[in-house]
Amino acid sequence: YRRQRHMCIRDSMLKPAPRNETIYFLDKALQESDRGEKETEPLIATLVALATRETLGDAADLLEEKSREGIITPDMSERLLRIMNRFSVMR
Repeated sequence: YRRQRHMCIRDSMLKPAPRNETIYFLDKALQESDRGEKETEPLIATLVALATRETLGDAADLLEEKSREGIITPDMSERLLRIMNRFSVMR
């Protein structure tokens, strides 16, 4: 199931219009983790840039990498990906 969903997001990207709303929800989700603002802001900026300019698949790869490094939990990674998926569009 995860592989199938991952393939669907390969062709999706964030809609540029609700960018602030996307950032708000990502920030709100990351506030629940024990990471400080200095760690979460660059992560959010990178995720939004990747998902807007490239694809959600690229952002998902970054989330997976950060999860492996222990920066975020796998559950948080899935949650952030679901948030970005809400604001995505097929290209």
